[in-house]
Amino acid sequence: MSPENAESGRIDVFAADGEVGRELAAVDWTVTPLGRTDGWPLSLRTAVGILLSSRFSMWMAWGPELTFFCNSAYRHNSLGRKYPWALGRPANEVWAEIWDDIGPRIETVLSTGKATWDEGLLLFVERS
Repeated sequence: MSPENAESGRIDVFAADGEVGRELAAVDWTVTPLGRTDGWPLSLRTAVGILLSSRFSMWMAWGPELTFFCNSAYRHNSLGRKYPWALGRPANEVWAEIWDDIGPRIETVLSTGKATWDEGLLLFVERS
C-alpha cells in the first residue's frame, strides 16, 4: 500500500504499518462512531500514523466510544485471537475481561488529562 492515495492525492492514514495497516483499511469505518476516514480530523489521522509507525507495542482508543486501534507490535504481543476482530470496536468490548481494572484508569486520563502509571498491575487478558 503506497502512502499516497492516487484518487484523492491525500496521504493514506494506514500506510505506515503493512499488515495491521491493511486490516485497518479493510474495516468498514462507516459503521463505527468515527465514520468515513476521509472525514477524520487531522488529529486522529496524525495519532493513527504515529501509532502505526512505532515499533513499540501500542494501542489507542479514540472518541467517546473509545474506538480501538493498535499497531503490529501490539497485535503480535497482546491481541492473540482477538485480531483482527478488535479493530474499530469499542475498547470496553476488546478488553471486557480487564475493563473493571483499566476502565477507571482510562476515565481518569479522560477527565483529568493526566497519564496513569502502574508498575505492578497484574492483568489477565484473553488471547487464545
